[in-house]
Amino acid sequence: MAFANQAAVSLDNAQLFEESVQRAMQLNERSQRLALLNRVSSELNTTLDTDRIAEIAAREMSNAIGNARVAAVLFDLVDQTGRLVAEQPANFLQPALPAFSLDGDPLTQRLRETALPVTLNDVAQSDLLAAPMRQALIGAGARTLLVVPVVTGDNVSGCVLINRPDRDQYTPGEIELAQTIANQTAIALDKARLFATV
Repeated sequence: MAFANQAAVSLDNAQLFEESVQRAMQLNERSQRLALLNRVSSELNTTLDTDRIAEIAAREMSNAIGNARVAAVLFDLVDQTGRLVAEQPANFLQPALPAFSLDGDPLTQRLRETALPVTLNDVAQSDLLAAPMRQALIGAGARTLLVVPVVTGDNVSGCVLINRPDRDQYTPGEIELAQTIANQTAIALDKARLFATV
């Protein structure tokens, strides 16, 4: 009987140890994520240049999501055009992606309707991509794509295209992290545009 009790206590201790290791790992991941977001926020607030803000966002998203290939596109809401302003690594889509019209663009319409990230599991077959965008992505070797809107006020003022050639799916944590960085980017862009009007 004493042996059985000791065995039960040992099993309980092993389970408690495993749970404490898991909690420690989760706390470490949260701590790293908060440190990353703090660094990104601080760096985004060092400039009022919208292209530089997009460059910082692209670089930080690339690093945060396992060296993903990232392209930042800003929308000109007056001219209704989108233009590629930053890439990580350089020349991921340049010069293959020209400025494009937002009118009638299915991906832009989806982003405007939902203001939520869009995952495309097959770039070649997606009906959300207009021909120039699809051709540029296929030319860059992209099969899947995560598209995260940059929402300022009530408007989608751009988007971030994220591609991991080694992956077919994005985790909920990666999507949430990308959206959080996009939200920080939107705040920085809003501040830069407000400052430019003063």
